[in-house]
Amino acid sequence: MSTTTSSRGRPRRTRPPAGAAAAAARLEELTAAREQLDARLAERRRREDDALAAYAATAGEAEQIAVNRDAAVAEAERARQAAVADADAQLGDLERRQTAVLVELNELGRSADELHALFGIPVKKVRALLRAGREHPIGQQTDTTATAEQAATSENPSARDGHGNDAAVASEPTTSDEGQAPETAA
Repeated sequence: MSTTTSSRGRPRRTRPPAGAAAAAARLEELTAAREQLDARLAERRRREDDALAAYAATAGEAEQIAVNRDAAVAEAERARQAAVADADAQLGDLERRQTAVLVELNELGRSADELHALFGIPVKKVRALLRAGREHPIGQQTDTTATAEQAATSENPSARDGHGNDAAVASEPTTSDEGQAPETAA
């Protein structure tokens, strides 16, 4: 409400027009609502900024985790390869030693069939191991396993004698000229 003076000089109260008061009140409401919305938007923007910062941080962490994972997997693969190579070398050494024992037993008179019965190794493999052991004595052997496997699976008729036995490995011992312990024909 506003005041004016009357003709007598007294202050007089006047009412603003009804439309003007309603408009002012509505303007006040709208301004307050806008300020409230702006406050909510500012809070929302602050929360969005925090969320974006958290996401960016996790993305960086994810990249680091992936780098660490890849390095660990690569190291594990190197360790696996080293373990396989070490085990292969040890197994190769054991097979060379086993082959040396088979060759020695064969030289002492045991036939390939007897060695098969004694150790349960297939006769073809026994013969292949004996052949490989004679071709490359224990100090000179390179890869007896591959040589023995190839020889055991190949069917070379020229490597057989007339009785179906391996020509390089006699199945029956022969006596030496001096009458000493029996030997096999090589």
